[in-house]
Amino acid sequence: ITGGLDPYQNGDVKKSPGSSKNNLVLEDSRVNLNITSPGAIFALALMYLKTNNLKIASKLCVPETRYILDSLCPDLLLLRIIGYSLIMWDSVVPSKEWILSHVPAFIMSKVNNSTNKNSEKGRARANQLEGDEMLCYLNIIGGGYLSLGVRYAGSANNTVYSILMDELKTLHKDVLIGVQKKKNKELQSTLENNLTILALSLSLVMAGTGHLDTLRVLRSLRMRSGDTLTYGIHQAIGMAIGFLFMGGGTYTISTSNIAIAALVCSIFPRFPQNSSDNRYHLQALRHLYVMATEPRCLIARDSIDNTLCHLPLEIDYREDNPLRESEFPVIKTVSCVAPCLIPELHRIHAIRVENPRYYPVKIVVNS
Repeated sequence: ITGGLDPYQNGDVKKSPGSSKNNLVLEDSRVNLNITSPGAIFALALMYLKTNNLKIASKLCVPETRYILDSLCPDLLLLRIIGYSLIMWDSVVPSKEWILSHVPAFIMSKVNNSTNKNSEKGRARANQLEGDEMLCYLNIIGGGYLSLGVRYAGSANNTVYSILMDELKTLHKDVLIGVQKKKNKELQSTLENNLTILALSLSLVMAGTGHLDTLRVLRSLRMRSGDTLTYGIHQAIGMAIGFLFMGGGTYTISTSNIAIAALVCSIFPRFPQNSSDNRYHLQALRHLYVMATEPRCLIARDSIDNTLCHLPLEIDYREDNPLRESEFPVIKTVSCVAPCLIPELHRIHAIRVENPRYYPVKIVVNS
């Protein structure tokens, strides 16, 4: 992750007799971070998944100085933010402020200055950022978007949905403007990558719900065409629509440790250029999302003829408290009509039938 001398090149570690130098990558005496960092970041993140170990997570923080930041590829900043949030699981807060908190101060100051001069409904604009700073800024907030999507996957959280949907619509307009003005290809590719990440994140949060507004946005993204739209972007949009209708509306995504590990491998944010591109990520691993799914559709049946029926329910569940302000869990109540998707079983406190038409029943799941 941090680089240094390559032990194989310096003789500290002996190579196997049949090994030879790579004929595709120029091997120097130092570790090539562009090759080693992606795997190392996720390996470290999954080793300390949900441990909230700040000492380990600090190794993945974005550098605060321009000198160190210039030594990193902007793509790696996106992966660092995701790895940091996987470790600091309980500190992920569904707010734009949390996403922007990862941006270095010297970049954020320019964003704030640009916001004051060119404010548009109070949204932060990065018009005054230079080329490399713009790429770093976009990759950092892209990592924040995907972190929110993974953290609140399958929850249909309204706050997260509003944040991601608002950013998705705004970024979509920015991409269209960029195509018309024919900006540099590197920046346009990063914008497209962020747009794809936002679509995936939104579909993860609303997985299995078949949410109509989300479907409309995803379909508008799928119908685009252009030079910057690669095979991988279409692949990711197709995955997003699939997540939205997972299991025909009966399955959604779990947040168990195994599920999160499989999900991260499935949505790894480096998308292929064509159908045979396996250089940065093995495309077969995209199917690992299956290991992250679980059936959470609650179905009510009539006790006499065993037919499906619409049953009004009230579900008491434990709300996630990322700020950890209290030792006691916050119990919230949601009203729904079965058949419907329910929260994760370990978070459900009780399920009640509260309707004069039906016999009152209360099922305590977790006391």
